Amino acid sequence: FADRTQGRQSLWAALSVATISEPALRAIWSGWLDGRLARHRDTDNMPTLTIARLAADGVWLADMLEKEAGLKRYPQELEAQLLAIASVSTKTG
Repeated sequence: FADRTQGRQSLWAALSVATISEPALRAIWSGWLDGRLARHRDTDNMPTLTIARLAADGVWLADMLEKEAGLKRYPQELEAQLLAIASVSTKTG
């Protein structure tokens, strides 16, 4: 959310999108993510945090694929709502 228009122009964005179609990259990403989720399981294992993460991932992917339509369809204000969901989850989890 920090700089949504710049993000899709970066080389990291190209690499990230390539993980969708390249099995080897997908395996590397999946292993990395599994490691992070395991490392933070004690503090970040609430379903609402998973929902917030997946929602943020969806907004990111829409930005990559839909360019300006994604920015209009999923406004910047969603960031505050996702952060609020995550914040409540960590306080009550």
